Amino acid sequence: MAVRYRPERKAPWQCYWNNPYTGKRESASFETQEEALKEDSLIKHRLRFDREFFRKEDAEGENNNAEITLEAAYLLYLKSKQFSKKAVSWQLDCMKLPLQQLGQMPVAEIERGHIQSIMDAMGKMPVKSATVRDRLSVFRSVLRWAAEQGFTKNSCRQRLTNWRPCCKSLLIIFSA
Repeated sequence: MAVRYRPERKAPWQCYWNNPYTGKRESASFETQEEALKEDSLIKHRLRFDREFFRKEDAEGENNNAEITLEAAYLLYLKSKQFSKKAVSWQLDCMKLPLQQLGQMPVAEIERGHIQSIMDAMGKMPVKSATVRDRLSVFRSVLRWAAEQGFTKNSCRQRLTNWRPCCKSLLIIFSA
């Protein structure tokens, strides 16, 4: 929401602003000060009355989610939930093993066998069963959120939204 002059450039006048949805700095360069001021006025108007204009870039990037991986879905999950720093630390600790084993796999391809291997690996860790249950709860929440966002297949989406909070139901859901 400002205009600046940058000498020795082909288009020395630059209008710059922060995108309200991404928080990133965006800019446009112009040859004359009048054009830059006109664009600045337009951006200020859009920021005040038409904020949806700035959402377009963000929405275009999210439409390409046909093969979204578990890691990418988890990052989108963290971004949408906006946890505190302490909660994010706990979340990352809970998802460490699933991300190591399945992080690069598309969410739509995660099946019962994959979840079983995560459960077995967590069960072999030297932690209490309550800790394993809590960690699996986070994994389950991420998969449920991904299903609600449409990152999984339709048949899988119905099973994911009906999950119960115990570990056995996690496996029952993925039985064909």
